[in-house]
Amino acid sequence: MIVVSLIVAGLAAVGGHLTATTIPSLLGWPDTNTAGMMAVVAGLLFTTALLAAPRQGIVSKVVTRGLLTLRIAREDLLGLFYRMEELSGGPRTAPVAAVLQETAAMGPWLRWAAIKGLVRADELERRPEGYQLTPTGRDAARQLIRSHRLWEGFLQTHLGLPVDHVHAPAERLEHVTSAAMREELAARTDRPAIDPQGKAIPPT
Repeated sequence: MIVVSLIVAGLAAVGGHLTATTIPSLLGWPDTNTAGMMAVVAGLLFTTALLAAPRQGIVSKVVTRGLLTLRIAREDLLGLFYRMEELSGGPRTAPVAAVLQETAAMGPWLRWAAIKGLVRADELERRPEGYQLTPTGRDAARQLIRSHRLWEGFLQTHLGLPVDHVHAPAERLEHVTSAAMREELAARTDRPAIDPQGKAIPPT
Protein backbone atom coordinates (compact mmCIF):
# COMPACT_ATOMS: atom_id res chain seq x y z
CA MET A 1 0.00 0.00 0.00
CA ILE A 2 2.88 2.36 0.72
CA VAL A 3 4.41 1.66 -2.70
CA VAL A 4 1.06 2.18 -4.41
CA SER A 5 0.56 5.42 -2.47
CA LEU A 6 3.98 6.67 -3.59
CA ILE A 7 3.21 5.81 -7.22
CA VAL A 8 -0.17 7.59 -7.07
CA ALA A 9 1.43 10.61 -5.39
CA GLY A 10 4.14 10.73 -8.06
CA LEU A 11 1.59 10.47 -10.88
CA ALA A 12 -0.55 13.19 -9.29
CA ALA A 13 2.47 15.49 -8.83
CA VAL A 14 3.96 15.04 -12.28
CA GLY A 15 0.61 14.88 -14.06
CA GLY A 16 -0.71 17.91 -12.17
CA HIS A 17 2.37 20.00 -12.97
CA LEU A 18 2.38 19.05 -16.65
CA THR A 19 -1.34 19.65 -16.94
CA ALA A 20 -1.05 23.02 -15.24
CA THR A 21 1.70 24.20 -17.56
CA THR A 22 0.72 22.71 -20.92
CA ILE A 23 -3.05 22.46 -21.31
CA PRO A 24 -3.88 26.10 -20.50
CA SER A 25 -1.25 27.34 -22.98
CA LEU A 26 -2.70 25.09 -25.70
CA LEU A 27 -6.06 26.74 -25.10
CA GLY A 28 -4.59 30.25 -25.01
CA TRP A 29 -5.08 30.65 -21.25
CA PRO A 30 -2.47 31.62 -18.66
CA ASP A 31 -0.90 28.82 -16.61
CA THR A 32 -3.12 27.56 -13.84
CA ASN A 33 -2.28 26.61 -10.24
CA THR A 34 -0.06 23.51 -10.07
CA ALA A 35 -1.28 22.42 -6.63
CA GLY A 36 -4.88 22.62 -7.74
CA MET A 37 -4.19 20.54 -10.87
CA MET A 38 -2.39 17.94 -8.75
CA ALA A 39 -5.60 17.58 -6.75
CA VAL A 40 -7.58 17.28 -10.00
CA VAL A 41 -5.26 14.55 -11.32
CA ALA A 42 -5.46 12.71 -7.98
CA GLY A 43 -9.26 12.91 -8.23
CA LEU A 44 -9.16 11.54 -11.77
CA LEU A 45 -6.96 8.64 -10.64
CA PHE A 46 -9.40 7.89 -7.84
CA THR A 47 -12.36 8.03 -10.23
CA THR A 48 -10.57 5.68 -12.64
CA ALA A 49 -9.91 3.20 -9.84
CA LEU A 50 -13.50 3.49 -8.61
CA LEU A 51 -14.86 2.70 -12.07
CA ALA A 52 -12.30 0.32 -13.56
CA ALA A 53 -10.79 -1.69 -10.69
CA PRO A 54 -10.75 -5.34 -11.85
CA ARG A 55 -12.61 -6.81 -8.85
CA GLN A 56 -14.12 -3.95 -6.86
CA GLY A 57 -14.75 -1.38 -9.58
CA ILE A 58 -18.26 -0.27 -10.45
CA VAL A 59 -17.93 -1.38 -14.08
CA SER A 60 -16.60 -4.79 -13.04
CA LYS A 61 -19.45 -5.29 -10.58
CA VAL A 62 -22.07 -4.26 -13.11
CA VAL A 63 -20.62 -6.63 -15.72
CA THR A 64 -20.33 -9.47 -13.19
CA ARG A 65 -23.91 -9.04 -12.00
CA GLY A 66 -25.15 -8.78 -15.58
CA LEU A 67 -23.42 -12.02 -16.55
CA LEU A 68 -24.77 -13.71 -13.40
CA THR A 69 -28.30 -12.54 -14.21
CA LEU A 70 -27.95 -13.87 -17.75
CA ARG A 71 -26.62 -17.24 -16.54
CA ILE A 72 -29.50 -17.63 -14.08
CA ALA A 73 -32.00 -16.70 -16.81
CA ARG A 74 -30.49 -19.33 -19.12
CA GLU A 75 -30.67 -21.97 -16.41
CA ASP A 76 -34.24 -20.99 -15.57
CA LEU A 77 -35.15 -21.51 -19.22
CA LEU A 78 -33.46 -24.92 -19.24
CA GLY A 79 -35.48 -25.87 -16.17
CA LEU A 80 -38.68 -24.61 -17.78
CA PHE A 81 -38.16 -26.67 -20.95
CA TYR A 82 -37.26 -29.76 -18.91
CA ARG A 83 -40.43 -29.47 -16.81
CA MET A 84 -42.49 -29.09 -19.98
CA GLU A 85 -40.96 -32.31 -21.28
CA GLU A 86 -41.77 -34.02 -17.98
CA LEU A 87 -45.42 -33.03 -18.31
CA SER A 88 -45.62 -34.32 -21.86
CA GLY A 89 -43.78 -37.56 -21.06
CA GLY A 90 -40.80 -37.02 -23.36
CA PRO A 91 -38.98 -34.62 -25.65
CA ARG A 92 -41.25 -31.98 -27.06
CA THR A 93 -41.15 -28.65 -28.82
CA ALA A 94 -42.36 -25.79 -26.66
CA PRO A 95 -44.49 -23.31 -28.64
CA VAL A 96 -43.13 -19.76 -28.69
CA ALA A 97 -46.37 -18.45 -27.17
CA ALA A 98 -46.03 -20.82 -24.22
CA VAL A 99 -42.41 -19.75 -23.66
CA LEU A 100 -43.38 -16.08 -23.76
CA GLN A 101 -46.18 -16.69 -21.28
CA GLU A 102 -44.06 -18.69 -18.85
CA THR A 103 -41.19 -16.17 -18.91
CA ALA A 104 -43.23 -12.96 -18.84
CA ALA A 105 -41.56 -11.86 -15.59
CA MET A 106 -38.10 -12.25 -17.12
CA GLY A 107 -38.41 -9.28 -19.46
CA PRO A 108 -38.07 -9.33 -23.25
CA TRP A 109 -34.40 -8.35 -23.53
CA LEU A 110 -33.19 -10.78 -20.89
CA ARG A 111 -35.30 -13.58 -22.36
CA TRP A 112 -33.99 -12.84 -25.87
CA ALA A 113 -30.35 -12.82 -24.67
CA ALA A 114 -30.86 -16.04 -22.67
CA ILE A 115 -32.45 -17.89 -25.59
CA LYS A 116 -29.76 -16.69 -28.01
CA GLY A 117 -27.08 -17.85 -25.56
CA LEU A 118 -28.66 -21.29 -25.22
CA VAL A 119 -28.90 -21.64 -29.00
CA ARG A 120 -25.25 -20.64 -29.42
CA ALA A 121 -24.23 -23.14 -26.74
CA ASP A 122 -26.13 -25.88 -28.60
CA GLU A 123 -28.41 -26.43 -25.61
CA LEU A 124 -31.55 -25.24 -27.38
CA GLU A 125 -32.68 -25.38 -30.98
CA ARG A 126 -35.26 -23.29 -32.80
CA ARG A 127 -37.80 -25.15 -34.86
CA PRO A 128 -40.66 -23.79 -36.97
CA GLU A 129 -43.14 -24.65 -34.22
CA GLY A 130 -41.06 -23.45 -31.26
CA TYR A 131 -38.01 -24.38 -29.19
CA GLN A 132 -36.69 -27.76 -28.10
CA LEU A 133 -33.84 -28.90 -25.87
CA THR A 134 -30.87 -30.50 -27.57
CA PRO A 135 -29.28 -33.58 -25.95
CA THR A 136 -26.62 -31.31 -24.43
CA GLY A 137 -29.26 -28.93 -23.10
CA ARG A 138 -31.34 -31.81 -21.75
CA ASP A 139 -28.35 -33.14 -19.80
CA ALA A 140 -27.66 -29.68 -18.34
CA ALA A 141 -31.33 -29.20 -17.48
CA ARG A 142 -31.50 -32.65 -15.87
CA GLN A 143 -28.64 -31.83 -13.51
CA LEU A 144 -30.19 -28.45 -12.69
CA ILE A 145 -33.54 -30.04 -11.79
CA ARG A 146 -31.71 -32.76 -9.85
CA SER A 147 -29.97 -30.05 -7.80
CA HIS A 148 -33.28 -28.29 -7.18
CA ARG A 149 -35.12 -31.38 -5.97
CA LEU A 150 -32.23 -32.63 -3.86
CA TRP A 151 -32.13 -29.24 -2.16
CA GLU A 152 -35.86 -29.47 -1.50
CA GLY A 153 -35.35 -32.82 0.22
CA PHE A 154 -32.37 -31.52 2.18
CA LEU A 155 -34.22 -28.40 3.33
CA GLN A 156 -37.16 -30.45 4.54
CA THR A 157 -35.13 -33.24 6.14
CA HIS A 158 -32.34 -31.27 7.80
CA LEU A 159 -33.86 -27.82 8.32
CA GLY A 160 -37.44 -28.87 8.95
CA LEU A 161 -38.98 -26.53 6.36
CA PRO A 162 -42.58 -27.30 5.39
CA VAL A 163 -43.14 -28.74 1.93
CA ASP A 164 -44.67 -25.49 0.66
CA HIS A 165 -41.61 -23.50 1.80
CA VAL A 166 -38.80 -25.46 0.12
CA HIS A 167 -39.28 -24.45 -3.53
CA ALA A 168 -38.15 -20.81 -3.34
CA PRO A 169 -34.83 -21.38 -1.53
CA ALA A 170 -34.10 -24.45 -3.66
CA GLU A 171 -34.68 -22.35 -6.77
CA ARG A 172 -31.89 -20.01 -5.66
CA LEU A 173 -29.53 -22.71 -4.45
CA GLU A 174 -29.75 -24.74 -7.66
CA HIS A 175 -27.74 -22.06 -9.47
CA VAL A 176 -24.71 -22.41 -7.19
CA THR A 177 -24.64 -26.21 -6.89
CA SER A 178 -21.67 -28.09 -8.31
CA ALA A 179 -21.52 -31.78 -9.17
CA ALA A 180 -19.69 -32.48 -5.90
CA MET A 181 -22.38 -30.64 -3.94
CA ARG A 182 -25.09 -32.65 -5.70
CA GLU A 183 -23.37 -35.87 -4.70
CA GLU A 184 -23.14 -34.71 -1.09
CA LEU A 185 -26.79 -33.67 -1.07
CA ALA A 186 -27.79 -37.08 -2.41
CA ALA A 187 -25.71 -38.84 0.25
CA ARG A 188 -27.12 -36.71 3.07
CA THR A 189 -30.70 -37.36 1.99
CA ASP A 190 -30.20 -41.13 1.48
CA ARG A 191 -30.37 -40.82 -2.32
CA PRO A 192 -34.12 -40.31 -2.62
CA ALA A 193 -36.02 -41.15 -5.79
CA ILE A 194 -38.61 -38.40 -5.31
CA ASP A 195 -38.60 -34.91 -3.80
CA PRO A 196 -40.89 -33.78 -0.95
CA GLN A 197 -43.60 -32.86 -3.47
CA GLY A 198 -43.59 -36.34 -5.02
CA LYS A 199 -41.71 -35.43 -8.22
CA ALA A 200 -39.06 -37.77 -9.56
CA ILE A 201 -35.45 -36.71 -8.97
CA PRO A 202 -33.52 -37.09 -12.25
CA PRO A 203 -30.50 -39.41 -12.17
CA THR A 204 -26.92 -38.17 -12.47
